[in-house]
Amino acid sequence: KKEQKKKIVFSMGGGSLMTIDANLTKEGEVEGIQYEASFSHLETNGISAAKSGTENDGYENNTLALSLGANLLPSLSLSAKLRKTKAESEYDGYNVDDLDNIETVRSTILSGEAIFSPFTWWKGNLKASSCKTEKENDEGVNQLNTYLGTTEKIESCHNLMIRKIDELVVGIESEKEACKIEENSVKNMDNEARNNALYLQNNIKVGKVSLRAGVRFDDHSTFGSYQTHHLSSLITLLTGVRMRAGWSEGFKSPSLYQLYAPANLPWGFLGGNKNLKPEECENLELGIGIEKTHFGLEVSHFKNEFKNLITYYTDPVTRQS
Repeated sequence: KKEQKKKIVFSMGGGSLMTIDANLTKEGEVEGIQYEASFSHLETNGISAAKSGTENDGYENNTLALSLGANLLPSLSLSAKLRKTKAESEYDGYNVDDLDNIETVRSTILSGEAIFSPFTWWKGNLKASSCKTEKENDEGVNQLNTYLGTTEKIESCHNLMIRKIDELVVGIESEKEACKIEENSVKNMDNEARNNALYLQNNIKVGKVSLRAGVRFDDHSTFGSYQTHHLSSLITLLTGVRMRAGWSEGFKSPSLYQLYAPANLPWGFLGGNKNLKPEECENLELGIGIEKTHFGLEVSHFKNEFKNLITYYTDPVTRQS
């Protein structure tokens, strides 16, 4: 079969610390199928992470990415993507050189999407994705920790034009997360969590005023049910002058890694926290913008409030996280 519209791009750069960054990309189209394939390589000798260390801690990353896409019908298109990464980094203990600590991370992300529009008033999509991550900490004679995490997600969103001024958005999604932890080839943790969600949003435009209202329902296998809301407006005051206002709520459950990650004592990391609670937030925002032919200006004021915020913290006295 004859190949059309092909393009190959290669770039390479380097710098101090024996740093090399190389990228190769090929894209094109064959019989109506668009494709893109790329490979990237990054490596550096690095520096010592220890304050008084002399041994360099290097880093290396290899990434392969593939994507395919096709418009099967005027109202139907399909796409698929694959991304594989392997990264290795050397690390030290706190203020202590270590010659054999190596962290290896391997990840594989596979996704597919169908976009369809069976009627002029109905546009929708269906997405499915899978992400697998393996994290291995090899500390020589000390220990070998392996964390295997998997996330699978399927979601579908539909935009329905009820009237010319009224658009309804309906979406559903289901996400499953699993993790396994091994220490010196002995399994000590196997966990799983699932979250199902439904969301509705209504967009209305009347004259110079656009209003948006939405609600989302989450049902988590561990943390139960949550309901969050969103309200926003956009008002055109004068030609090129717009004012907007919005209020929204948010919910995010802690990941299994945040809950059960294995400890890394040379880094002072004590591992995940099983007592974490879901993050909750509330956002308020006001703004006004001016847009002219050769000039634009926007001023915004916002306020965010978080409850049970999950963050990485290192004790300044014990140096433990």
